[in-house]
Amino acid sequence: MEEKIPQDILDQMTNIIEKMQEFICKYKDNTSVDDAVLLRKTIVSCRSLSKEIKRMAYKYGYTEISELGTNVTDIESCSVSIDDIQTRFEVLKYINGLRGEILLIFDNKWKDRIRTYVVTIKSILDDANIENERLRNSIFSKLNAFSAELDKTRTSVQSFQDAFLEMSMVAGQSAENIKPAISLGLKVMRAFGHLIDIAEHPQLPPPDDHKLLPPPNENEEDQ
Repeated sequence: MEEKIPQDILDQMTNIIEKMQEFICKYKDNTSVDDAVLLRKTIVSCRSLSKEIKRMAYKYGYTEISELGTNVTDIESCSVSIDDIQTRFEVLKYINGLRGEILLIFDNKWKDRIRTYVVTIKSILDDANIENERLRNSIFSKLNAFSAELDKTRTSVQSFQDAFLEMSMVAGQSAENIKPAISLGLKVMRAFGHLIDIAEHPQLPPPDDHKLLPPPNENEEDQ
């Protein structure tokens, strides 16, 4: 990403995604309008909105959000595509909040919990059907590099951030079973963000790691 995205732009992108989800809900709740006509209007509207959110993301150098393709012809594929946009937008928001080289100090308890997350994420990815072998190897390489960082007194989170971005790149291409890895990655990124706030604002209370980063669950759904 070339520059930090302003909060008002992120809010506009959030509103666009919510509007697409609203169109899907209206279609599913429909009982009076001809299904074929409403389906066509719903997909056209969602495709137009997806182009807008893609344009906004591209303006700031984030190229991983895609518009609805011509292969989206039914409400199920439209809903899945919107879910993918939502996942990638969550990735964008957390990466947008982490700028430059970030070093954090973890105690042993934190390190053990984070290592458990990394192992669980790698296990999920092992079982996922990631067709892009180069990207798959790159993700594992970055996760391994982050694990090595955890052995240091001051840990750089850059390699985990990069792995997380690459996981988002294959989320829309791979089987559904990669989504729990994205969900776990988001939890780790949120924990990093909170720890950065603590470092930058010492008056904040220390985090409760059991609540901030609970034990990972391989079957966890996106939140």
